[in-house]
Amino acid sequence: MKVYTVTTQSKYDYDFSVVTLKHGAFFNKENALKQLLQEIKKFKTQHKDDKKEYTNKEYYQDEEYGAWTECMDLAHGYWCVDFGFEERHECHQICIDEFDLSVK
Repeated sequence: MKVYTVTTQSKYDYDFSVVTLKHGAFFNKENALKQLLQEIKKFKTQHKDDKKEYTNKEYYQDEEYGAWTECMDLAHGYWCVDFGFEERHECHQICIDEFDLSVK
């Protein structure tokens, strides 16, 4: 039997902390994917001001200068965003982890 968990990990460079949040466990990968998409939507709503700031090409031309950079791979249940630099650098990822609970 397989179980799928949805997890958020956030790394903040100003204090070198990593925050891990679990958003549930699911027996069906489709339900885990729905939860993943809900968490992405929630994250983007909570960080809309950051996105507005770090997508401004006048100040943040590319990733090297702290621009908002997203990557998503729904086939593997993975989304991440990286933005800011030096003490304001943040990196967040939301992913689905698969666990096989079969007894052998």
